[in-house]
Amino acid sequence: AYNQDAPAGRDRLGRRSLSSGYGVPVKLEHPPFFIMPAQAGVMGTYCGLAVSPDTEVLDGRGEKIPGLFAAGEVCGGFHGRSYITGSAFAKANGFGRVAGEVMARSIRGSGE
Repeated sequence: AYNQDAPAGRDRLGRRSLSSGYGVPVKLEHPPFFIMPAQAGVMGTYCGLAVSPDTEVLDGRGEKIPGLFAAGEVCGGFHGRSYITGSAFAKANGFGRVAGEVMARSIRGSGE
């Protein structure tokens, strides 16, 4: 079915590209063909948890949830209107460091 639809530039699911608007469907004609096990995974998101500049998670009213922090891909609002490829580790490391520093300050400030 895929090979029948490829010359029209889309498949039966309506896709017109191979990934994110890049590449066009082409017939698969020359073996060998290979397949591998695959699993879906979220590599980035435009949405996510709202956080303060100190990575504290905010509730629906925009108030901090005490003791709850977020870092990396679960933080929302980082990308704006387009995903920034290759930014996952930087977000995890950068926001993770901020979260760790804020938590450490709060523990020292509480006398623990």
